[in-house]
Amino acid sequence: MVWRTAMCCPQLGSIAVTGEVSEFAVPVTAAAGAVAYGYPALFQVDDSWLLVTESDISGNYGASRLTLDPATRRFRLTLPDAQENSTGPLRTPWRTMVIGDLATVTESDLVTDLAAPSTVDDMSWIRPGRSAWSWWSDGPSSRDPVAQRRYVDYDVEAAKRYLPDAQYRQLKAYFERTLLTVRLHRSVSRAYFGYRIWVRDPSYQTPALQRTIWDGLTEARQVAELVRTYPQPAATGEWNWVIDAAQADLYYNRIANGWDRYGNISVPPPAG
Repeated sequence: MVWRTAMCCPQLGSIAVTGEVSEFAVPVTAAAGAVAYGYPALFQVDDSWLLVTESDISGNYGASRLTLDPATRRFRLTLPDAQENSTGPLRTPWRTMVIGDLATVTESDLVTDLAAPSTVDDMSWIRPGRSAWSWWSDGPSSRDPVAQRRYVDYDVEAAKRYLPDAQYRQLKAYFERTLLTVRLHRSVSRAYFGYRIWVRDPSYQTPALQRTIWDGLTEARQVAELVRTYPQPAATGEWNWVIDAAQADLYYNRIANGWDRYGNISVPPPAG
């Protein structure tokens, strides 16, 4: 089942859509513990499955989501912004429902058939492959750098069979540099914002905060050195992480030895 809304009213000039009234009355037997759902949204209704999603999304209209009304147990299409504006013909994405057993739902071509044709002329280089991520199956892992490193390593290795050696090395270096940059920014932020609290008042200068600041400084210096000695330079157009490493050194010296902006107050290393 599919539908969409189209409006073509040149005499009106611009068109503003402030909301949609479409709703999905999913049976209460379907598990629905969350309030908002992104697409694709999959519901089990007794022995059948219901897949709700969108197709043929363009930059002319925002992608919606499903929001559950606890009172009616109905899911309303919710826009990402307060209103959608258009100066010309307006068409919403296709709203689609695929209903059946699990095989019918997962093997359906409905969504791709409704989408606009591909603009890629040569698709001979595209081959299906494997990928992995954890935000769905293990939500807290998205904030765990160690867990994310495992997934990144897996994805990079999975891509090896599809890429020439030079492109694979470039991809692997890109991911490694990204992770190092994240670690560098995290450690500098820990030290900097800890220092800002430290200089506010002597009552805040506790051993715990002192340790937090120096944990950040120590890691920042270690990661900055890894950045400087990384064997492969960053590609053209990539973030200049060498400048970030130099800034990390600058923050280290300011916080450890005193920053004139904050009265040359320094944070001494923790005892022991």
